[in-house]
Amino acid sequence: MALRTIQRKLREIDRHSRRVERNAFDRAQSVAFVLALLVSPFVVLMMERVRVVDEATPLLAVRIYTEGASAELRARVMEGDERAKPWPGVTPYVDVDSVQRTSWFGWPFATRDVVWPTETKLTLFGPAREELREKYSALAAPLAVRAGVVHTTTTESTHFIAWAFSIGVWWCLLALASAIVISPLRLGWYVYRRSRAIVRQRRIDRSHCPNCGYNARESLLRGRCPECGAELYERPDVY
Repeated sequence: MALRTIQRKLREIDRHSRRVERNAFDRAQSVAFVLALLVSPFVVLMMERVRVVDEATPLLAVRIYTEGASAELRARVMEGDERAKPWPGVTPYVDVDSVQRTSWFGWPFATRDVVWPTETKLTLFGPAREELREKYSALAAPLAVRAGVVHTTTTESTHFIAWAFSIGVWWCLLALASAIVISPLRLGWYVYRRSRAIVRQRRIDRSHCPNCGYNARESLLRGRCPECGAELYERPDVY
């Protein structure tokens, strides 16, 4: 019984509800929303190629030096701010930094990242020789391996949650752009229809044809304009 009552009420609401007519601009906006949703994944994929942010993280700092009058090269891991402090009785040769470089792809969220193999950067001081770079790197390598900061492979990761949020953001942006493009056309069409309705109403008030403006006072009983054949009692469309 309750279900029948609800159905009856719904039919009454539907019968007495005002029908909202969708014009061409409403349909164009709906199509634009759907197209924006379909295009958004391709835009996110394109942004992975356009937007790349590199991030370098220092992992380990090793100083190669000699002590006193000895010519033997030694290597030591620097802790904290030891790099900036003076080392009494020590002659620094090279600072070897192990750096982990990570590339982030995508906008507005990073949808993919690539972790590259560990890079080694050498800073040579006065006594160091340019042709001995490989020797200096070989001295620092065991310390880096012992600290576990050496990565020799490239690791790539895809962030699916970031993908979903990026698609949503681009969908909103594209839909907003389409609405901004369509709005002036919608406004211009509304102004045109409104001004046209005012002109037609004024013609009707003067017993003129609302379509062509012909003086149809003598033809009101026939209901048709003898000039263009339009209905003389037609009311203008007002939106």
